[in-house]
Amino acid sequence: MNKFELRQKYRLKRQALNQEECNALSKLILNKLVTSFDLKNLNVGIFLPIERQKEPNTFLLFSMIDKSITNLYAPKVIPNKEEMIFYRINSPDEILLGMYNIPEPLSTEQIDCRELNIILIPLMAFSGEGYRVGYGKGYYDKYLHEADKKLIKIGISIFDNTEEIDDVNKFDIKMDYCITPSKMYTFKN
Repeated sequence: MNKFELRQKYRLKRQALNQEECNALSKLILNKLVTSFDLKNLNVGIFLPIERQKEPNTFLLFSMIDKSITNLYAPKVIPNKEEMIFYRINSPDEILLGMYNIPEPLSTEQIDCRELNIILIPLMAFSGEGYRVGYGKGYYDKYLHEADKKLIKIGISIFDNTEEIDDVNKFDIKMDYCITPSKMYTFKN
């Protein structure tokens, strides 16, 4: 399937979930994250969930890690530039709705993309090769092109199955891992 078809398919699958189911699946995913990766003393980029899209609830991460030794950063979309900048976030209370009604951090403490150690990436679907289908705006692919090559890229998916993506292109960045409720996929060579 192409990216457009996969977006439509997974948008419908997500909409069939209620928020309680989404939170339960999110908790399974985030438990795998914190038990599989040592996040201490790292700068971790997270996405803030869009509830109406039934995205994995990364707000749950705030109660699962020690924020005094792990630095969390979340993106803000920069209008008219089609790019993101990540800012420090200490609590789910430190957000506002920004462009496209996406939750964004209130903080002004930004981090250079080359200083992040790990980034959690939202997605609609993913392939067995490590490519992802996002919402189609290309914000994460553009951001990842500028990031340090050692940045660990972790996709977060509510659904376990991989998909064939027919229209992968040269701008698509492969993930290193993808975590689902039941499995962690590894794509690193």
